[in-house]
Amino acid sequence: MEKNKLVSIIVPVHNSENFIDNIISNVKRQDYTNVELIIVDDHSKDKTKILLDDKLKELCIKNFVFENCGYGVSDARNTGITHANGEYIAFIDDDDLIAKDYISTLLYNAMLYKADLTMVNYCEVRKKVKVDKPLPWSGIYYSKDIMEEIIPPLICTKKGEKTTWLPVWRTLINTNFIKEKNIRFESNVSQAEDYLFMLELLTSAKQVYFINSQPKYFYQRRVGSSMNRYEKNALCKQEYRGEKLKKILQKNNIFEYLGERYWNNRLSSYSILLSNSVRKRNAEKSQIKKEMSLIRKAMIGSKSIRYLRLNNQYLRRSVILGLFLLKYNRIDLLILIYSIKENKRLKRFN
Repeated sequence: MEKNKLVSIIVPVHNSENFIDNIISNVKRQDYTNVELIIVDDHSKDKTKILLDDKLKELCIKNFVFENCGYGVSDARNTGITHANGEYIAFIDDDDLIAKDYISTLLYNAMLYKADLTMVNYCEVRKKVKVDKPLPWSGIYYSKDIMEEIIPPLICTKKGEKTTWLPVWRTLINTNFIKEKNIRFESNVSQAEDYLFMLELLTSAKQVYFINSQPKYFYQRRVGSSMNRYEKNALCKQEYRGEKLKKILQKNNIFEYLGERYWNNRLSSYSILLSNSVRKRNAEKSQIKKEMSLIRKAMIGSKSIRYLRLNNQYLRRSVILGLFLLKYNRIDLLILIYSIKENKRLKRFN
């Protein structure tokens, strides 16, 4: 493999003083060394900057630290893209682990198959439990295959279909491709922000390669991660995310084709919002009820409500039940059910 291809490794950090050694260790252990490390500090209040200034001195690899103004992980990643000098870009989260051949494996296949983006399997690590998350696809996919086989289940998975989560980590992206297509993260989306970004990449790509081998990325699922915290203004953000998703589908002339999946995606978002509403610490029951009432109003006013039926082929039964309870305004029961559900889910990460 050519050693002259520079890879930009972008790591957003925020109050990450406990993970600085982990970031440096990930980069130092790589068997492919022609990399640059771009760290974007999103307005940390702890010792992150001090530790970076100190520990990066011992790293014999090009490294750059840029400061953001606290606009979130999406904006931090966009800053990284702007300053990337490499021919390929890889995103890594500060607390995760990567195999020593992570970059070399991705780069070898990206170059061999001339792929716009290349993805590899990952392993989810929670407590001492490791769960492999293999890709449901393998090998090279061209734009027609992507649109027909990959995009539909990513919008909303029908029962019996295979799909995958869309994190931006475990992916190598051709820099010319991402810059020519002007694809960036949506700064107004703060949870699952990868989803829209990855969909834009996939719908714009001519060739994508999936490496279905041993996991090379180890995602540390922690109780304190953003996915498990209460999100402010979540309803507005979900509505915004839904409209952006619609525009991506319309831009690629597949909205009519995937309309049923799109509206079921929107419908499922109300269940996500219900879960979010019970995560707020020390919230009064009246506050939770008010938030759930607003979610109900949004769902009732959405076209997605027409897809709420008992024989729905896209949503889990528990989600369908929750949404029916929401429709018929059984808020007290919803608070009880979703509180139990959230507590049970979070115990898996403690």
